[in-house]
Formats: sequence, structure tokens, C-alpha cells
Amino acid sequence: MTCRKDWFSSMDSAFSNEVKLGNDYTLNVAGKGTVKLLINGVIHVVTHVFFILDLKNNLFSMGQLWRKD
Repeated sequence: MTCRKDWFSSMDSAFSNEVKLGNDYTLNVAGKGTVKLLINGVIHVVTHVFFILDLKNNLFSMGQLWRKD
């Protein structure tokens, strides 16, 4: 999940949903797409990333990052 729209290489802006955080706070999802991360000179493609405008910090799941689709 990220609030950085400029990080997306592609996004479905028609996708909408809600996510509930650990503190029971609910945020609206304003899109879902693909983010490319450059880590130590290697580009990693992360799919199914939620775009959440009101998010204060990026939230990435290590389990999802290592998951093979």
C-alpha cells in the first residue's frame, strides 16, 4: 500500500475497496496496480499494490514481496 501515485508503472483507477488497519482505522483504496522498485541495482516488480491517498507511510508485506504468482 502506498500513497505515492507517481510510483505506479500502471494502475487501475477504477478499482476501489477499503482496508482496515491494525488500529481499526479504515482507509479507502483509490486504485490498484504495479510498482517497480530499484533495490541494489535490481528492478523488482510488485503487483497488486493498493493506492491509498490518505496513507501516511508506505506499507509493504515481505510475504507478498517474496510470493510467487
